[in-house]
Amino acid sequence: MQWPWSSKKPKVELNKNDTVLKDAKSTDVIIAVMGSSGVGKSSFINTMFNDNRAQANATLTGNTHGLMPIVRMLPSDPTKRLVIIDTPGFDNPAVTISDILNKLSAWLAASYPKNKDMKLAGVLYLHEISQPVPNGPGGTVADSHLKTIHELCGENSGALPVVLGVTSWQQKVTTGNASLNKIKETCWKLLIDQGCRVVEFRSTETSVSAVVNYILKN
Repeated sequence: MQWPWSSKKPKVELNKNDTVLKDAKSTDVIIAVMGSSGVGKSSFINTMFNDNRAQANATLTGNTHGLMPIVRMLPSDPTKRLVIIDTPGFDNPAVTISDILNKLSAWLAASYPKNKDMKLAGVLYLHEISQPVPNGPGGTVADSHLKTIHELCGENSGALPVVLGVTSWQQKVTTGNASLNKIKETCWKLLIDQGCRVVEFRSTETSVSAVVNYILKN
């Protein structure tokens, strides 16, 4: 399975912690949820499904969690399914979004063997509002995240809809607006100019729907 923006086939294999979708359908709408450990991926997914479906605080280098698809009917079209891919958290400089994406590519090939053109519909990248983000190259984990997001939503034929989700809004509401404005005006500015959507995740179904609807429309 090749990624839309790359002609190189990823050399990544799934392991026992990764769950392959056994009843995949060609009409599935697939969204990957990504971010460092503790940013709120599980909270987002559990809010969407109104259930405790996702595990929290799992890391890519650990043995507790791999890629996990969670399926529900698409609210706007009951004839299709929404497949949310819960991905491991990553907080190691040696682990980038590219690593996760390559593994997702292998997951797509394994889950949709009869549909070689199956692709992600979009990506949700979550960022905890109080955490620092890079404002230029520096070799940090967050720098590598932003570099790959540029590739995801860049101006090419394989660009994906990308949502930048801001979490922990309730706890940081007094400083959240200032922090978010700073992020949007600096390190996320180019991403926003390229078409990335910024959404404040407030642990509500409304904020979850804003993410899904943006990806579906794009």
